Amino acid sequence: MNNYKVTIITPIHKAERFIERCAKSLLNQDFESIEYIFINDATPDDSFKILKKLVDQCNRKGDIKLLENEYNLGVAKTRKKGMLEASGEYVIQIDSDDWIESNMISTLYNKAKQDNADIAVCDYYISFITGKETYRKEEYKPNIDFNIKNIMLGKVHPAFWNTLIKRSLYVEKNIFPEGKINMGEDYEMMLKLFLSTEKVSYIPKAFLYYTQYNENSITKTMNKEYINDTIHCIEVFEEILKPTRNRYIEEFRTMLVFWKKMFVLDKQYTKYFYLIHPEVNKFKYIFNNNGYGFFQKITISFMLLKMPFITRRIYKSYRWLKKKYKV
Repeated sequence: MNNYKVTIITPIHKAERFIERCAKSLLNQDFESIEYIFINDATPDDSFKILKKLVDQCNRKGDIKLLENEYNLGVAKTRKKGMLEASGEYVIQIDSDDWIESNMISTLYNKAKQDNADIAVCDYYISFITGKETYRKEEYKPNIDFNIKNIMLGKVHPAFWNTLIKRSLYVEKNIFPEGKINMGEDYEMMLKLFLSTEKVSYIPKAFLYYTQYNENSITKTMNKEYINDTIHCIEVFEEILKPTRNRYIEEFRTMLVFWKKMFVLDKQYTKYFYLIHPEVNKFKYIFNNNGYGFFQKITISFMLLKMPFITRRIYKSYRWLKKKYKV
């Protein structure tokens, strides 16, 4: 059995348009000691067939595990399955519709080892269908409080795919995706991980291209399940933060008031904006020093003014424009 330095886990579901680009970028890394775990989450298209063909032709075949779910488990449970199979010293989870630079893994690993860090994070690009690429700066510091507060204030956007994490941190702290939520599990997991370590490294350079135009992406689907998941996410975060004894209460309230915008998108759920944690419905949490855009702040403000129909109209118009012009 190989003692791999890094394991890359990639769940695959409805990624036919993107899997070849993604897989090639992963398999062409300049870092040798990589274990690859690709998991077919019962995809209904040819994503996994395309991947298998690429694997048969590559020179890393002996480092690749191809797993298949009998039925669609969702991204969280599929990631957990990959984690339980992983053997690398560090683990990173790359989505099947994204792609990375050839030196991403080596750079993150070398930085983590140099700093003796449990977590190493880098910046990334948001890639639009128009060809435009937006640089997303994700500034983390050795100060863990700084990082945790910035996560909740929306100043950084924690994700598995630009974060290399020591596998022992998952195992020793028993921090695994539980599959209870499929949306927001990045935030849930990252918050738990940051609360469990004092060693974080940051590289102020982008190596990953985050796809922002995959219509099948879970973040593009707005339905009743998403709304219910949002409610559950709030409950999960409350449980995670209980041991901190309100240390991050102000930042948590800022996060909540913006998360609750999901209730506005459907008229039947709007009441929950006012019923769930009403104490966060204050202008001071909307307009404090946070990472949410001015457009969002103004839009949420109409909720506080008891004019949810305006907030809903603005969001629906915005989503329609994004879909029509594919931006």
